[in-house]
Amino acid sequence: MWRIDHENKYKPLDLNIVGEVETTLGYKLPKSYIELLGIQNGGELQKNVIHCEKKTGTKSVCTGRFYPLEKVAINFQEHINIIEEQLAFSDHNRDIYQSYKMILPISVENHGYVCLDYRNSLTDPSVVYFYDEDLVDYYIASSFDDFLKKLFSLDLM
Repeated sequence: MWRIDHENKYKPLDLNIVGEVETTLGYKLPKSYIELLGIQNGGELQKNVIHCEKKTGTKSVCTGRFYPLEKVAINFQEHINIIEEQLAFSDHNRDIYQSYKMILPISVENHGYVCLDYRNSLTDPSVVYFYDEDLVDYYIASSFDDFLKKLFSLDLM
């Protein structure tokens, strides 16, 4: 499931911090996401490409590196800060920008993030791809389980 990474040594997931992170975030994390991090707490997946839906069609994106769970809350605060900066400088799309505070980045590839999307449910997030330079998001899957099923590798194509 995970690519072997000789440069980064990911510590095993400390299950005791799951509740703390959920409390800090204010969101319940999907069971399959916690199980995935239980195998390796961060890094790049072997199957690391996914299709996301755009208005102009389907786009394939790399899922990048998943954050270790203990860094998810820190990165979420950085994400919120980016959104706050946009709100400070723009009256355009204020409601959309406010809603972006309810998506939780869990992996990064350049300026793109795979995110758990809590805008429609505080307990069962969908998965979106968020691009922070344009502040747009693209639908990927209705759940983290579905996200995992949709992953593929370009090596297999």
